[in-house]
Amino acid sequence: MFSVTNIDVKIRCLVLLQDAHFPRANIAWTLNKPERTIKDWMTKIQKGIDFTKVEEGRGKTRKISKETEDKIVRTAQRRGSNSSKNTLGRQYNVSNGSAYKVLQERGCTYSKLKKVPELDDDVKYDRIKYCKDMLKRRAKPIEETFYGDEWESASMIEFHQRDGLGRGRM
Repeated sequence: MFSVTNIDVKIRCLVLLQDAHFPRANIAWTLNKPERTIKDWMTKIQKGIDFTKVEEGRGKTRKISKETEDKIVRTAQRRGSNSSKNTLGRQYNVSNGSAYKVLQERGCTYSKLKKVPELDDDVKYDRIKYCKDMLKRRAKPIEETFYGDEWESASMIEFHQRDGLGRGRM
């Protein structure tokens, strides 16, 4: 199916300008672009410049070298939570935002530390006792553990067998 939104905005501007003879303000409103942008495009059309091609050198150039980026990522991975964006920025002489942007681009994420409640002595003792029991019995208690989803299917089997609804299946 054909849709007007599938056509490039610059081509739509060209059609509205040359074929439909829309004024600049109407083109800007139709394309939802600033009128100044439409005026720039019209100037390029009058000068014979292909305004559909993006010119080289547009945008801000990167000041961080590839080697520095690699060092920032390597340090963050090696030191983990001890390497904040502020520390990395100071260490490699780049801004904090640039260090953070490099880490984001490479897939590294910062997450907040989760506050874990401190365990009292009874809970610590129970955990130690459980671990010692597991070591002594060579993890047999894990095999003897009955998980919630197993309990649910076992109780369904009992229900089906008790009420004569057929064999319980898993």
